[in-house]
Amino acid sequence: MLGNLLAGIGLVVALIAGGMLFFMGLSSDSGRDGGRAMGAAIGCLPFLAGLALAFTVACWRGGFDWLGLSRFASGLVVLAVLVCAVLVTGLSVATRLEPASQVPWAMLPLRSWLHLVWPPVLWLVAVQALWPQAFEAWALPWQRALVLLPAGVSLLACALMLVQLVVSQQQDAVRRAEQQVADDQERDRWIREQVIAADPVKDLVSLMNQTSQDETPDIRALALAKVRSHPDLTRALAEMLRSRFCDHAFTFLASNDPPDAAALAEPVREGIHAMAEEFRDSMRNTHTLRSDEFDFKTDRVLRTAERFAGQGVDYTPAVRELRQALDESRAHWHTGTPDLHARRLLDSWLARHGGTNETRARKG
Repeated sequence: MLGNLLAGIGLVVALIAGGMLFFMGLSSDSGRDGGRAMGAAIGCLPFLAGLALAFTVACWRGGFDWLGLSRFASGLVVLAVLVCAVLVTGLSVATRLEPASQVPWAMLPLRSWLHLVWPPVLWLVAVQALWPQAFEAWALPWQRALVLLPAGVSLLACALMLVQLVVSQQQDAVRRAEQQVADDQERDRWIREQVIAADPVKDLVSLMNQTSQDETPDIRALALAKVRSHPDLTRALAEMLRSRFCDHAFTFLASNDPPDAAALAEPVREGIHAMAEEFRDSMRNTHTLRSDEFDFKTDRVLRTAERFAGQGVDYTPAVRELRQALDESRAHWHTGTPDLHARRLLDSWLARHGGTNETRARKG
């Protein structure tokens, strides 16, 4: 009795929703604003739910025992096929009036008629599985065909669409890779022109970025030649380290041998203090911080400190101040502070350079 009640509810819901899909498919409204696709999706949900309820009862009663599987396995197979059948029904409704270029090619031969046939056929299959005695007048092959035909067509269409999706994703990946190469080449062309036109005195700050070890080799070579042609590079780097352009100086010093390491050792320490002020300002005033917000700048500072380690200047206090800057309080209207990777980079460096106790004391 309960089974009949559940099956009846499912069939009524499926009948109403299937009727909606049927008449929606007949509509001549193109729904180019997405309305047709949205309507198809809304109609498919109750259609699938109603049929799923009816087919579940049918499997529980043994309506699909002829598949030769356990009733649980039969239920899974039937529901999987049902999802495919409802999916292609919804796509048929949604894409009937769309340009062929916007439609999966597996749906092209189906979209003109499937939404008119599948709702009543699927509903009839559910009735036949629930009450097979009502179909005893049908020859067994016809009864099986009623089930296998929509199942086979739906599964084949979904399989072909899946193949198309995989192929399309592979083609998109190739196009993105080609576009990335083209973008990189255009970027390198533009940067190369800027470096060639740069004045080593007036444009020294902007040239610093192209001296990084991560730059394209030929561009880096051009930039280094320009930088090293500066008449007083050591003095210029020292002034840069003491200014708001200190990070540009660290970009050069982290990747290249300094012109005069002894003369720049103390300015490097001052530059680290200047970077700490910059970090504090960013912590206070940047509305949204990313977890990698300070990674590149921190890495450049630490690589520079390692490069100047033998010049008799202790960089530990300056690096400790840089680490303390990342604990700066943030304004209440900013987003929260993420787990900054740079904190771990600095803690690790301090632990290796005698800053362990001080770091722990600060954390406490």
